[in-house]
Amino acid sequence: MIVFQRHCQSFRGVLSWISVSNLYSIQFRAHLLEKLEVIAGSRASWSETGDASGWDEFVVRNKGSIFHLWSWRKVLEGDHSKPFYLVCRDHSDRILAVCPFICVSGRRLQYLDSLPESQMAGPVVGLRHSNMAQIMASLPKSIGFSPFSPIIAMRIRVHQPPIVESLRSLEFQYAQRYGLLLLDLQARTPEHIWSNGFQKHDRQAVKYFDQRGATFGFAESRSEHLEYLALEGDSPENKAAHLDLLSRMRLNLGDRFKVSRVRLDGRTIMGSTLLLDSVTSTLHIMKHLSFRYREQNAPMKAMHSLSTFAFWNVVKWAKENGFRYVDFGSYSRDLDSDPRHISSKLRERFETQFVPSYDFVIPTHGTAFSIARKIHRVL
Repeated sequence: MIVFQRHCQSFRGVLSWISVSNLYSIQFRAHLLEKLEVIAGSRASWSETGDASGWDEFVVRNKGSIFHLWSWRKVLEGDHSKPFYLVCRDHSDRILAVCPFICVSGRRLQYLDSLPESQMAGPVVGLRHSNMAQIMASLPKSIGFSPFSPIIAMRIRVHQPPIVESLRSLEFQYAQRYGLLLLDLQARTPEHIWSNGFQKHDRQAVKYFDQRGATFGFAESRSEHLEYLALEGDSPENKAAHLDLLSRMRLNLGDRFKVSRVRLDGRTIMGSTLLLDSVTSTLHIMKHLSFRYREQNAPMKAMHSLSTFAFWNVVKWAKENGFRYVDFGSYSRDLDSDPRHISSKLRERFETQFVPSYDFVIPTHGTAFSIARKIHRVL
């Protein structure tokens, strides 16, 4: 037993010892490796990283999303945000998981948010690692608290069932108020939607704008992006903030960023910011960056008809360009049950699936978090 323990200090030691002794079968070696994977998980440790290439390689290999890639970090940090990107490694320095955060400051205290301005967020865990709960349990323990870094909690938004279940098993506090509207183009093709999802008035809406000469395309120049932003009926400050965000997306995402436009009578009447996610084969429609021309006293029916035409063309383009999914954005679960709301209409017309998103709040410093919540009701 003593000899065995000495040789079990590493995977290499175990395998070489077994190879020399020839006492154990191949099946036993495989079983032992599985057990040692669990031991390695228990030794997992999180730390901040600046290794962009290693991060992206892990995210792509383990089916993260465009919002988990390093290029999205560059989009977020351009807003004077402080990224806090954590990587989990085992004792042999192998990456087990990653989790992107933005450090949010307020009232002398800070918390980590994964992730603002993002429709998918939370940790990415290695597909072959089965002991996910141990990795998640070690995450809040990795965050220190000091006067120079007064981080008291982390907020994680996740929709992947395995990660949700592991966090729930650890009895972390959570809420489920929002969810994604996802269209699976493999199960629901544009032809199926036209024949089965659309009702007569939806098909008439598409034909109406087609007959009037409406065109669907993408903004290319700065002036075309400004024309798109002019659709937003908001304050100059918000328009400037959105222009800055679009500029950072265009700079850091390149061809993975597009602005769709519907044009009629020589002007843009509706547009949406699209992110092309090759990692998950998903076309993301950034809901908070979708604007449309609002005619004074225009009936709501006409507005919905324009949305139907615009989204129909986005869906067709996604299918033609090989995307498996279309993400219509995050919507409230309560609004989704309101038949008058656009989320319900999207579900009805495009037969989208409502994928619940769970908002977990995990204290990293229990005492400071409890006091702050009683005084300021943070998070």
